[in-house]
Amino acid sequence: MWTMLSAHYSKVPWALYTVWILFLWYESRTHEAAQARATKAEQLSLLIHFLPPLVKVFFSSWAKNSGDSALVWLIAIMVFRYYKTVISVYFWNRYKLATVSSCKTSNVKGHFYTSLDCTAIIPTVGPTGNSRFYDMLVSIAVNGPARIIISTNNSESQNQVLNCLPEFKQKFREEYPAGFDYQQPDKSQKGVFKLPPIDVINADVSDKRRQFLKAAKLATTELIAMADDSAVWNRKLLEATLPAFYDKQVAFVGTRKWVILNKFENRIAVPPRENGIWELCRVLAKNAIAEYWHGLWNTIGALYLVRHNFEIRSSDAADGGVFCISGRTSLIRSAIVQDEEFGKEFLNEHVVGPRHWPSRPTWDTLRDWFSRRSWRIWFTWLKGLSWLTGLSWHALRTWRPWKFTPISADDDNFILRWVLKKGMKVKVQYSEDATITTALGFNPRKFWDQCKRWSRTTARQNPKALFLDRVIWWRWPLTVWLTYFPWMWNFALIWDPLMLFMLTRTNMYQTSAHSRLMMTALVALIWSSKLVKTIPWFWENPKLFFLYFFPIPAVPMFSYAHSVLKFMTFFTYWDATWSGRTLEAPASDLKQE
Repeated sequence: MWTMLSAHYSKVPWALYTVWILFLWYESRTHEAAQARATKAEQLSLLIHFLPPLVKVFFSSWAKNSGDSALVWLIAIMVFRYYKTVISVYFWNRYKLATVSSCKTSNVKGHFYTSLDCTAIIPTVGPTGNSRFYDMLVSIAVNGPARIIISTNNSESQNQVLNCLPEFKQKFREEYPAGFDYQQPDKSQKGVFKLPPIDVINADVSDKRRQFLKAAKLATTELIAMADDSAVWNRKLLEATLPAFYDKQVAFVGTRKWVILNKFENRIAVPPRENGIWELCRVLAKNAIAEYWHGLWNTIGALYLVRHNFEIRSSDAADGGVFCISGRTSLIRSAIVQDEEFGKEFLNEHVVGPRHWPSRPTWDTLRDWFSRRSWRIWFTWLKGLSWLTGLSWHALRTWRPWKFTPISADDDNFILRWVLKKGMKVKVQYSEDATITTALGFNPRKFWDQCKRWSRTTARQNPKALFLDRVIWWRWPLTVWLTYFPWMWNFALIWDPLMLFMLTRTNMYQTSAHSRLMMTALVALIWSSKLVKTIPWFWENPKLFFLYFFPIPAVPMFSYAHSVLKFMTFFTYWDATWSGRTLEAPASDLKQE
């Protein structure tokens, strides 16, 4: 059976794939943006894309001539599953941070920037419900940008921000009465920062893209720092990130992200002894379960960003590529976002999606339809998955026909693709000083919604970058196979059980006297591989490793649940709704709908 599979598998459409690579080679030489055209080295790097099919042919031939073809396919699956991890670890250790000293010794001639060359822009829906708003504003002000522009979504939010500013300024001056020192990168000038001017504008729309763009048009500095209203900067963040712009080709810079470890505070009061030992045990058990559950989601949220850090650092070191520069905080050259062509495209990005059905089926209608066919068990599973993944009839009824749906999310991915298409470079500044902290996972349901939004974003943006823009094929050939493609097939729920199954089909396993030991070793290897990208978090919080990874495998089990979520979001990729605080759409937005 395995020989038949290998013979069939080896019949790869080589001609079509070769034509595709030749087309990319031609386009890399004639791209409409002259700066995006490939150098001779980049043209040669297109040969890298022949390696994956060559590896497939190698394993197909090996399996055909092997006495234990199942073992060959097990090795093939493991290579397919973990090549990305091995290569990424190598490049993670090869990463180089752009610093003042490294810029001075480089062959590139550029210009050093200070924080006074930067305007900070904060799109927000107001401080209400945002416990980190004050800390965020202080952290940005301490970095000393030339100006802070807060772009609100309506007049009510604008008034809320304006009302809190006097108190903020008073507290800030009390905390920093003499200002704070700064120094030019070339150490030629010293000075003292005072509180930068803060402007509050009203974009009159609950759309991060429009809020940001309206503020960006007001910037008079060469650089713009975009920040979420919940992102708290390191005091030296601008100082640590600005050296990346010494290279004039660098247009977009990302930062390191970290999640705060939130302490559980909603404990139930311990009852007095008179209530009995059982009541005391019940309350203590309830508190312990609630605290564990709270810490689990906080950890899962943190690990998402830690893995993101690992991947962008590795790919940046590999070929200068990244799959995403997080919108939590990033820096960009003002000339790019103030360009009229950029603004037009930025506000008019669409995704091909289905229109609403004329009728609106309900779960009762679906249940009746399934009942007539004796498929009640499938109905139960489908309804459970709908809660898990958001695949509801609100989305399913929009299956046909197709239409173009405007996108308000994915702003960071759009900017990344735009910069790349224009032939500019991207840089990741990964250091303690270039770190922002945020909060994730405190609300499990909200975090699950965020996971769905992130997954849909990748489902929308990766195909665009690969097959519409196509520049990444010759600019970032390694990143294509380290991040862009692997995301589409990286389903732990499929590959992990498949490896275990293939092990049981090998002659080595079936004839071994230690088959259980072999199975245990493979399971340990699979779960240990999930630890590679998350080491920084567990190294800093070792107690959490024993609570959520081993011996209680909560984090590995979540990866399997996330596989289901990611698969189902493929079928709701057109849902571009924001998963943050629920907002009422302004009247102007309602009219547009």
